[in-house]
Amino acid sequence: LETIERHIEYGENAKPIWVMGDGLITRTPYSFALASLWYQTARKLGHNYGMIDIGNTYKSGLVDYEAHLQMLFIYHFGELHAGITNNMLDRIREHSARLPDAPFYEFLRAKYLGGIDDSVALCLRDSVPVGGYVRCHDKPCELAERIFVCGLVAKFLYDNQ
Repeated sequence: LETIERHIEYGENAKPIWVMGDGLITRTPYSFALASLWYQTARKLGHNYGMIDIGNTYKSGLVDYEAHLQMLFIYHFGELHAGITNNMLDRIREHSARLPDAPFYEFLRAKYLGGIDDSVALCLRDSVPVGGYVRCHDKPCELAERIFVCGLVAKFLYDNQ
C-alpha cells in the first residue's frame, strides 16, 4: 500500500495528466483509466481516496504499447474485481488473435477463455519473442517477459489444481 500511495502521489504531482518519468524516452503518460486503477488498488488495500474511478471504454484497434497498457489494465482490473466485463473479453480476443505468440496476451486469453496449454507451451519454449509492446528487443527483455508470464501461468495452475 505504501508503494502504491507513493506512486499516486507522484502521479498527482505530475498533473494535469499523470506523466510518469522524465526525458523523452522514459516518460509514460497514463490514461485516466490507468490512473484510476491505482486508486482502485489503494482502496482495495485499505486507503480511501474516495470515488475517483474513471471508466475505460476498451476501444478496439489499439496496437503496440497502447494495446499492452489496455491488457495490463484488464489484468489488474480482473485481479481487483475477481472478473472482467464482456468488452474486456473482446479486447483479449482481439489482441491475442493479432499476436498469438505474445505470452502475456496468450495468458489472458487462456485465463478468461480457457485452454491454458498454449500458455504452458510458450513458457517451455527456448525462445519467446517479445511483442512490439515491449520497449526493447534483446535477450534480457525476452527473459523478463518469459519469467513474468510463466509466473502468472504457474500461479494460475496452482490456484486451479
